[in-house]
Amino acid sequence: MDIEADSQVGRIIRTPRDAELATRDWMLSHGFADAVCTPKGKDAGVDVQSSSAVAQVKAQVKPVGRPKIQELYGVAAPLNKKPLFFALAGYSPEAVKWADHAGVCLFKFDYAGDVVPSNQLATQLLRDHAVSSRRPTSDGPGAEFTNTPSDGPGAEFASALEKVKTLTTDPGNDIKLKLYALYKQATVGDVAGKKPGFTDFVGRAKHEAWSTLKGLTSEDAKSQYISVVSGL
Repeated sequence: MDIEADSQVGRIIRTPRDAELATRDWMLSHGFADAVCTPKGKDAGVDVQSSSAVAQVKAQVKPVGRPKIQELYGVAAPLNKKPLFFALAGYSPEAVKWADHAGVCLFKFDYAGDVVPSNQLATQLLRDHAVSSRRPTSDGPGAEFTNTPSDGPGAEFASALEKVKTLTTDPGNDIKLKLYALYKQATVGDVAGKKPGFTDFVGRAKHEAWSTLKGLTSEDAKSQYISVVSGL
């Protein structure tokens, strides 16, 4: 069996390759249906690519600086593809400022493989995906009732994600676990992947919290997420 082709959402990050595979999994679940990791070796600054986007992944402990963002943009622009950057330690202020100007979506991930937006462009990408995931795939019955990006749970959900990033007080582990589980159910669906072992307390708790929502629709998960955040 090809281990790397066995996609697992919520992949635990232990190595740089794990980070690349987790990014591929995230892209596959967020509208980039043909996302694949580039071959190991020289990759010209691209770790994951699809027909519409290129992504660079950095699992380093130091925030990513502006030059790396410029490098990715330099690859994406000639190909007319969306540049996506994923970093474990986040970004320097200069990197964020340049990315905002150039149109580079910045995301941050943790060792549990969870991804959050790090600039407004990334948040907008999530908002667009939330809306498009509700949009009919044909011109059949109901197409005329498709919501626009400013309507309904999709936009509210994106706003709730932004609010969580700006909380000034810790809501506590129970709330954070609940928000984590609702976010995964809303954006991915039912829990996937093997339950972490007893030595991985955090990963196991997250997996268990997510599994309790099995069967909950994406729309209901988003609504519950919004409700929880509104009370914080």
